[in-house]
Amino acid sequence: MCGRTIPRDPTPTTGRCPRDIRSIGCQDIGVGSNTYVLTSDGTDIAWAAASGGGGISWDGSTAQGVATFKDSDEATVEANLTFDGNSLLVVTGSSSAIPCTIKGASGQSADFLVVENSSGTDQFTVNSSGHVNLATGNLRFETGGTRVINVREESGTDTAGKDLFLKAGKGTGTGEGGDIRLYTSPAGGSSNSSTNAWTEVVKIRNDKIVDFKIAAHADSGMTLQEAQTMGANLYLEIKVAGTQYYLPLYEEP
Repeated sequence: MCGRTIPRDPTPTTGRCPRDIRSIGCQDIGVGSNTYVLTSDGTDIAWAAASGGGGISWDGSTAQGVATFKDSDEATVEANLTFDGNSLLVVTGSSSAIPCTIKGASGQSADFLVVENSSGTDQFTVNSSGHVNLATGNLRFETGGTRVINVREESGTDTAGKDLFLKAGKGTGTGEGGDIRLYTSPAGGSSNSSTNAWTEVVKIRNDKIVDFKIAAHADSGMTLQEAQTMGANLYLEIKVAGTQYYLPLYEEP
């Protein structure tokens, strides 16, 4: 005898050990019941009911749905959370629910969110202080209506609103800081469907000089006040509360 038993020949018609095994005297232990497995006690083997590792059943059938833990033997296939190998989609089924929340650890120092290009270079980050940083791209609103940049309103009694700062980039050493420039897009000279160009209107230079990028007018024809009486050569048209005014301009000698 070989000192251990083996299962029967899987061929139903024989019911015997394979010939090469029988030749050394091995025993035939038959076929176990359905779902039974062979077990070993270190000396012999026998059929036994399977225990543990019975697999997990799935609650849900959404294609490409992400599975989440439900209990010890069941996982939920999320209908509103899918991943196709390239794109992750989160859909909320409630108008009062937040679709996605990123919560940092206590004393978080690393960024909350980082978006990189294919080279691994950061393009968009949200750091642990809540600052949003753009690498080289522009902040642009899509078409469809007027857009507003504003500070959120306060609440409570007699609470002062917060300021809005517009800051150009800082230089180092003797390097100049950045300018603040404002642009508009005047109407074109003819009817067409082409997009009109940007035109710089005013530049606030790093040395605090305001540089108007609009044409000044000759003093002839002034009706509000004669620029010549003030020694001015040109004037600048402005509107205040809808009323037209003229600022006399003096050229530095």
